[in-house]
Amino acid sequence: MQYRRFGRTNLLISLLTFGAMRIPFGDRSPEERARAEENAFLAMKRALEVGVNHFETARGYGNSEHLIGMWLPHLPVRREQLIITTKIPPTQSADEMRRYIDESCSATVGTGSRACRQMPAPTAGIACRVARSS
Repeated sequence: MQYRRFGRTNLLISLLTFGAMRIPFGDRSPEERARAEENAFLAMKRALEVGVNHFETARGYGNSEHLIGMWLPHLPVRREQLIITTKIPPTQSADEMRRYIDESCSATVGTGSRACRQMPAPTAGIACRVARSS
């Protein structure tokens, strides 16, 4: 796997990313859902095996934030080795933005992980802030 420096940080990010948009959610039988979630978990493990260290999700991707957060303790790497990004929708206030960020990061990364919060902004492109969760 090839890596590049992430923005102005000292983080090295894999050129390939595991995108969680298609992690299963929605109307499925419990058996179908369990099978789909197991397949998604195995795909995430395989991505790690080939060197992917960046996992991308969003509030709008169904339950992918929650599932990634649930799977992290069961993966063969430490959380601090991963870069997990999540996106939030535009908000009406700074307080609402903080709440969205806190909810998304609580669901996905927990404590001790690197997190990049991306906020799609129609007029300003993508605002990104890199921080360590605490």
